[in-house]
Amino acid sequence: MKKFTRYILMIVAALGLASCAVPDDEFTHDECAIRAIYVSPPGNSSAPQVAGKITVGANGDAEVIFAIPRDYPSRYGYDPSSLTVRANVTYDVFITPGLEGRKDLSHEDKPYVITVSNRTTGESHKYSLFAYVSTVVSGE
Repeated sequence: MKKFTRYILMIVAALGLASCAVPDDEFTHDECAIRAIYVSPPGNSSAPQVAGKITVGANGDAEVIFAIPRDYPSRYGYDPSSLTVRANVTYDVFITPGLEGRKDLSHEDKPYVITVSNRTTGESHKYSLFAYVSTVVSGE
C-alpha cells in the first residue's frame, strides 16, 4: 500500500509540475506622450477647460497652443499669464517641471517648456506651451 501511495503522489507531482504555465514576456510601456492637455483659471471650478492643440514635430517634440475664446476672460476670469494646467499622459510617464500651481503661458517668444519622460525606456520629449485670447467667441 505504501508503494501505491508513493506512485500516486509521484504521478500527481509530475502532472502538477508539467502543467505550470510559462510566464508571458513582460509588457513594456514604451509610449512617451501627452494624450490631452487643458488649462483653466485657478480657483474657478465652474469655468470650462480649454483644450490645447498639440502639434508634434518630426523629432517628437511638440508645441501646444491654447486658444482661449474671446469671451472667457470676462465670463470666467481666464488670464493667459495665470492658468492651471492639467494633462493626461500615457502609462509610466512623468512631467518635469510639474504642472502644479499657476503657470504663465502668455509669452509666445518664450513659451513655458515641460519635458515628458518615460521611466521605462528613458525616452523624453519637450512640449512648449503657449496660451492666447483668440478672436473667436465660445459656442456656449
